[in-house]
Amino acid sequence: MQRLAAVASVLLLLFAPCAGARAAAPTATGSTAGPIWAAQLAWSPAGAPMFPAVLAAWPESTFAQLAARGIHYAEINMEWSAVEPSPGQFTFQTLSLDLANAAQAHVRLIPIFWYAVWGGNPPPWINQYDIGSNGATSQVPTWWSSFNRHAYFTYVTQTIAHIKSSPGFGGAFLDYGWLDYMWGPGPGSGQSVNGYAPQDIARFHAWLPTRYHSLADFNRMYGTQYDSWQAVPAADPGQPLFSVYQHFRAWSVAETYGRLTALVRQQTSAPLYYYWGGGFGGAGTAFNLPDTFFQLARRYHVTVVLDDADHTGLALLFGSLARAYGVRLFEEWTPRASGLHAEIVEFLGHYGFGAPNEVGMDFFLYQGGREYTVGFPQYVRWIPVLSRIHGAYPLQPVAVYVSYTSAFDYPQALSGMSERLAGIWRALPLAFTVVTNQEVAAGVVRLQQFRAVLPLNGGSGPTITAYRRHGGRVLDHAWQLARYASPYVTLDPLSEGVEVVPTVDRAARTAWMTLTAWESIWRYRHGVAIIRLAGLGLPPGRYHVVDAATGAPIPSYPSPAELRVPLNMTPGQMRVWEVLPGPGATLAQPPRVPSVAEAVLPYFGG
Repeated sequence: MQRLAAVASVLLLLFAPCAGARAAAPTATGSTAGPIWAAQLAWSPAGAPMFPAVLAAWPESTFAQLAARGIHYAEINMEWSAVEPSPGQFTFQTLSLDLANAAQAHVRLIPIFWYAVWGGNPPPWINQYDIGSNGATSQVPTWWSSFNRHAYFTYVTQTIAHIKSSPGFGGAFLDYGWLDYMWGPGPGSGQSVNGYAPQDIARFHAWLPTRYHSLADFNRMYGTQYDSWQAVPAADPGQPLFSVYQHFRAWSVAETYGRLTALVRQQTSAPLYYYWGGGFGGAGTAFNLPDTFFQLARRYHVTVVLDDADHTGLALLFGSLARAYGVRLFEEWTPRASGLHAEIVEFLGHYGFGAPNEVGMDFFLYQGGREYTVGFPQYVRWIPVLSRIHGAYPLQPVAVYVSYTSAFDYPQALSGMSERLAGIWRALPLAFTVVTNQEVAAGVVRLQQFRAVLPLNGGSGPTITAYRRHGGRVLDHAWQLARYASPYVTLDPLSEGVEVVPTVDRAARTAWMTLTAWESIWRYRHGVAIIRLAGLGLPPGRYHVVDAATGAPIPSYPSPAELRVPLNMTPGQMRVWEVLPGPGATLAQPPRVPSVAEAVLPYFGG
C-alpha cells in the first residue's frame, strides 16, 4: 500500500491540473511554435514504475497532462524487439496507437531508435556481438556485421515509412552502437576498446587503401614493411599502429551515421536528432567526437542533442559548435538521485549557452522517485520563463582551443577537459568561444578572427603554431583572457558556486541572465552581481533590472557602464533577470560588499 500511495503521489504531483494558458502546440508535422519542450518516456507504461501498467500504449490522458504543462513533444524509447519480434516481421500496433493518442492531445511523438543497451534493444535474434581489444565479448552488437547493420537500417527505415504520415509524428532520433556513446565502453577493465570482431577487422583492411595512397606510402609513413593490406594489424591500445586503427574507428562512426541518415532522409524531411553523450573521457574509446555529429548534422539538417547538458564545460563547447556549424542544438538532462535541487537548476541555467541555435530542452522521465518529485516540477515551472528568452550569447573576441588529436593515441587523453572548461568560465565569466582542431580543419572557424587564443592542449600542434606564426596571441594562463575581452558579470566577492549565463537581444538593447546556485552545499548571501554592459555587447546608458518570472523590479545601483545588484542565493535556487533600457528601481548607494567568509557559507537547508 505504501508503494502504491507513493506512486499515486508522484502522478498527482507531475500531472495535476495547472493554472495558466497552455503553450502553443505545433502547427504541422515537423514544425514548431517557439522552443521545443519535451519529456522522454519509456516504450510503454509497463516499462515505467511511476505509471500503472494498464495499457501497452500510452493513453491520450498522459499526453494531455504533458501538454497542459507546456510540453508538446514526447520522446519514446523504442524497443526493437517489440516492433520487429522476428526478422522482417513488423508489429506497429502499439506505436501507431501511441502516435494517435499523442496527436489527440496536440503532442508530437519522436521515436528514439536504439541499436543496443536499452530495454528491448537489440532483439534476441541479433546474436553477433563485438569483441574488445582484450579479446572479451562486448555488450554491443558487432559494429560491422553486415547482418546486424542491414537489419537495424531496415528496422529504422521501415518503421519511419510506416509512421511518417501520422499527425502525431514529430521526427526521429537516430542512434547506432551503445546508446549515445557510439562504440561504447570496452569490455572488462583497463584500456580495452571495442571493434575487434572479425567483421570489424575485415572492414578495416578494406578501408586502408581508401585512406592511404598506396601501401608503399603507408610503409614509408610508419616505418613498416608490409607486403599487403591484409598484413597490417588491427593494433591494440599501446601498440605502434594503434592510431591507425583509431582513425578507422572514427571513420566508422561518421560513415555509419551518414549512411543511416541518408536512408532516413529518403523517407522523410521531418526533424531528425543525433544523441551525444558519454563525456570527453570516452572520446578515444567510443569515438563520440562532437564534430563528427555536427558535420553530419549540417549536411542532413539534423539537430544535435547534448545528453550531458548539466555539465557546464560540455554546454559551453556544444553552444560554440552549434554556432560554428550552423546547427540546431537541443539540451537534455538525465536526472540523478543526489544533489537534485542544485543539479536541475544548473541544467536549466545552461539554456542560453547555445543561443541563437538553441531550440529547446528535454527532461528524461524514465523511472519514479526523487528525480521527478524534485526535478520535473522545476523543469515545468521554468518553461514559460525560458520560452521568452531570445537573442544570442554575447561572444567576445577570444577563444579556448581544444584538440582531439591525442585521443587517437591515448583513449582517455581528453578526460577532465570539460571540467577545465567549466573552471575557466566560472572564474572568468566572459563569453569566450570554444574552438576544436576539427572546426579549424573543416574551415568553419578561423583562429585569426580572435584577438587571443588559450590552448588547453595541442599548443605545440600545427594549428596553434600557424596561428602564432601569423601574429596571433597564444596565451599561457586563463586569467590572460581578461586582457582581451570584457566579462559580462562579476560577482563580488567571487564565488564559483553561482553560474550566470546571458542571452542578449542587441537590437532591443535587452538581456536575459539566468543565475543558478548549482552547488549543493554552498550558499551565497549579501553579495553583489556587477552586470557589465560592455561584456553584454550593450551600449552605455541607463538600464534597470526586473525579475523575468514575476515582472517585479529589482533595485540596482546604476552607472553608465554597469549595474550593481544585491544577490542572495541558496543551493538549488534559480533566477532569471531581464536587463532593460531606461530608468527603473534604483538603490541610493552601492550595495555593501561582504567578505568571502560572510558571503560564501555552507548551507544545511531551512
